[in-house]
Amino acid sequence: MSLLITSNDERDNTTGSLAGQMPASYSNYLSQPLRIKPDSQIAVHSVKIRKDPQFMLKGGGNRLYFWFGEKLNYNQDGTGTTILKKDTTSNPLLALMRPKDYNLNKAVYTAEDMAVQMTTEMNGYLYHPNIYGKLLVEPSRDDSTNDFEGFTYKFTQRGDDATLDNIPSTWLPRYLGDGFTFETNTFTKTSDTKTAFGLGTDYPLSWSNGLCEYDITGTSTGAISMVGLARSWYGDQREPSYFASASFGFWDYVIRLAPDVAGTDRNLKIFHSVVDEARQDKMTMKEVKYYGTHTGAVGTIPLKVTADSIDYVRFRIVGEQVIVEYATGVAPDTWINITDTSNWSTATKDNFCKPLNQNTWAIYPQIYLEELNDSVTIDQFGGIDNGGTDYEYKWQTKNVDWWYTMNALGESVNRVCKPIDFRYMNKTFDTQKHQPVGLNASNGINYSNVMIVAPSLLYKESHGANTGTQMGFKNESVVDTPLTISGSSVTFKSNTTPTGMSDDPIYIKMTNLPIQSYNAITHGVGQIVGVLPQADNQGNSTGGLMFMMDDRLYIDLNNASELQMNSFDIQLCNKREQIVGNLVGSTNVIFHIRDKPK
Repeated sequence: MSLLITSNDERDNTTGSLAGQMPASYSNYLSQPLRIKPDSQIAVHSVKIRKDPQFMLKGGGNRLYFWFGEKLNYNQDGTGTTILKKDTTSNPLLALMRPKDYNLNKAVYTAEDMAVQMTTEMNGYLYHPNIYGKLLVEPSRDDSTNDFEGFTYKFTQRGDDATLDNIPSTWLPRYLGDGFTFETNTFTKTSDTKTAFGLGTDYPLSWSNGLCEYDITGTSTGAISMVGLARSWYGDQREPSYFASASFGFWDYVIRLAPDVAGTDRNLKIFHSVVDEARQDKMTMKEVKYYGTHTGAVGTIPLKVTADSIDYVRFRIVGEQVIVEYATGVAPDTWINITDTSNWSTATKDNFCKPLNQNTWAIYPQIYLEELNDSVTIDQFGGIDNGGTDYEYKWQTKNVDWWYTMNALGESVNRVCKPIDFRYMNKTFDTQKHQPVGLNASNGINYSNVMIVAPSLLYKESHGANTGTQMGFKNESVVDTPLTISGSSVTFKSNTTPTGMSDDPIYIKMTNLPIQSYNAITHGVGQIVGVLPQADNQGNSTGGLMFMMDDRLYIDLNNASELQMNSFDIQLCNKREQIVGNLVGSTNVIFHIRDKPK
């Protein structure tokens, strides 16, 4: 009788990446051959392995929701919230975690592969340009044992990394026909018969000190010119379905330069799209009265382009806040803020631009010119290159624009998007004010990252969320307390070891011995010498597992003569004799070889 002790190479007890030394497939060698008597048998004596759980993703999708906005909290008495959803500019974002191949009904993943797939899938639903594609999911393991403990979820914001020369080169015409060109960052009206009205679509503007700077020196005194920002267009729809038509079209924010009554100069006026007081189911363009007693930046009447020597205008985005500024000179270094919010408490909502909201997370430059050969140059644009070539929705790819995607998916815009545009902060006739959320110390938006993994009464519209157990947040519905905060990054960690799917038994093969075992599943002859149940002798099914084979099953070696063996090739497989992928660290398999009983 002989005991044969085998193991994968312990020099690589973390991943088993050495050739031929994987935890589920390895080879051992003897300096002197093992002599096995004729007509012998072999059995598995004991096994020690480390096993990760396996995870299943279904084609229909495992559901969770993201929240990127002001954190919601219950009052101390539990009767309500200190910040209600309707008091914020955000809504929960549905995310579906699906197999890599969407055509599969289901797919099984190891912890490492699950982390990769969750990273890919979840990033496709982080629609805000400052966080899109910036989530990293990784397995978390015990430092000493390497046992799988759960996942970490790291959300990172883009701070001031938007390049100011990310100026869109792709411009869509608002109307049929194209009456303009965009060359060398300059938008020029080129037709007397076609309208020069376009939207630049390559890059959404950063919310972290994002600049959209227009040089207006190429525009005519006697003509109307408009420069601004707007959400994306969907197909032929250039404005929300609930927008009441305006003589100068839809803009989220626009600086309108129009001749005064005398026609000798142009008034600088600012408009934004807000709820129409007369028809409160519609949005309309309303003037922002930046001039007046609430600020010392300007007088009591609108600025005039010529009289006030205005050569440049720009929008500056600071979190939810949209600031309008102007400057003079060839290379301006001094900008004057004309929508100053320092007197927020004393000003009215008519004096400032509405805050950005989820419908305008992705916002783009928009230009209109009335006079032939007039031009506007974009000198700086803090666009975010988030990996896409444009914002348009594409099936089975990840999408970067919330507003466009909701339209493209056939979602009821009136149900999903309209309520956000009609909250009190977009009602200038409503005296309740919303202080726009700004930036944190790391120049990230002062928002919270929240994951809703089970239906929540606090974060409503989270129907069907079902990923808490799988992600490692058992008995929780809302994950909103980071483990760590470092600069622009927040990290969450599973508070319980995620529950994977139930594994099949593990089958042990000795592939270079003359063994004959039969597998009806694969319809053939194999070299299986033993089987491990789902749980070990202590009832554990993952982590470090120890199996003692009290009732050993001996398999004939079918050796009519003596065998001399120097090498032993071991595999741990599933029922289809495919090598299992969820073993880590060291694997130890001890075999017992004996003479066949007479």
